[in-house]
Amino acid sequence: MVTHQHQQLICPRCNYPNNSFQVKCKVCGRELLSKARHVKTLASSSKDKGKSTKSISAIGTISLLATLFMSSVGVEKIVLNNYSTALFARQESLNKRGDIKLYDTMEAVPNVSAGIFNYGGAICFSALKRDGLNTAIETAHPQFLLRYVEPKHSNPGCTTGIQMLLDRELTIAQNSRPLTEAELAAAQRRGFKLESVPVAIDGVVFYVNKSLGIKSLSIEEVRDIYTGKITNWQEVGGSNLPIVPVSLDPQIDSILRLLMKTETAPTIDDDVVIVRDYTSAIRKTSATPGAISYASAAILRGQQSIEPIGLAPDRSSPAISALLADGSVNLTAIKKNYYPLSRPLSIVFRRDGTPQERAAIAYINLLLSKEGQKIVEKAGMVPVYQR
Repeated sequence: MVTHQHQQLICPRCNYPNNSFQVKCKVCGRELLSKARHVKTLASSSKDKGKSTKSISAIGTISLLATLFMSSVGVEKIVLNNYSTALFARQESLNKRGDIKLYDTMEAVPNVSAGIFNYGGAICFSALKRDGLNTAIETAHPQFLLRYVEPKHSNPGCTTGIQMLLDRELTIAQNSRPLTEAELAAAQRRGFKLESVPVAIDGVVFYVNKSLGIKSLSIEEVRDIYTGKITNWQEVGGSNLPIVPVSLDPQIDSILRLLMKTETAPTIDDDVVIVRDYTSAIRKTSATPGAISYASAAILRGQQSIEPIGLAPDRSSPAISALLADGSVNLTAIKKNYYPLSRPLSIVFRRDGTPQERAAIAYINLLLSKEGQKIVEKAGMVPVYQR
């Protein structure tokens, strides 16, 4: 049933709350009203014209909207969601040197280096490889070979990837959080700069064991679960069952930093179960009746063994689903900032005048090409550049 709230229609498919008596949902396209009923509703509601209505916003508690103009690379604009706009502004993300440009095809990208180039970092980028990014690059430029490098002494993730980049073990670091002041200072001490270029926007999804029956939580409730303030599902409308929070290492992974609104590794409850990667988290959650965990929406696309839940910006607002009933990613909700927990994904590289710098620039140009951004969308992420 379509729910009416404050003269708005809440979509039963994606839970977007601000459909103003439209035939179809503005986010996912689900039919809300028949055309005949729509006309009748508009006629009856015209009597109330001029009355104020309460608009429910699904943005603001976690994400800040930053619009940056990229004239130096021929881009109209870039929209970033992030909890720390100021930190991003301090980085050299605007590509002041002008060597990062937009091309229609990967084949059209010039100055693509020959060799084998190492990459690693944020696990969510594996969705791009899954949906053909590396294959497309190698088809367009067979001399440009990419090699994923596992960290030797730590779990994979953003922090590990940046450290490996600083240590010259990687040419390309795939990243899902702002660089820290410590990382920028470490690069400067070593005689180079780190540059971060946004390439996609990613939705973060929390999910639970399928037996729980929990369909949604607020950002505050999820935060309280991971800090130990909420320990039983009964406290959030579920059954009397202990909550088992599952997380990647918060020292390395970025999602709990985003959730907790902190630039450094957050403090979480001692009972949180730490696992190596998203695959381990999915397996642990699907096997544990009271478990909850998280991942990139792109990683969870089509996943059947767990139950993705909707997120609400606060306890009084409707939840928005980043994954739709058919398992696809709700890209419109993420793109239009209706979904309350999203983040920019970026490529970080060394500005050091070496062949590795030139290779990283080529990789970014390939990823930002029209062809590359189509793969971004296919993988379940929002293309970051709008032309």
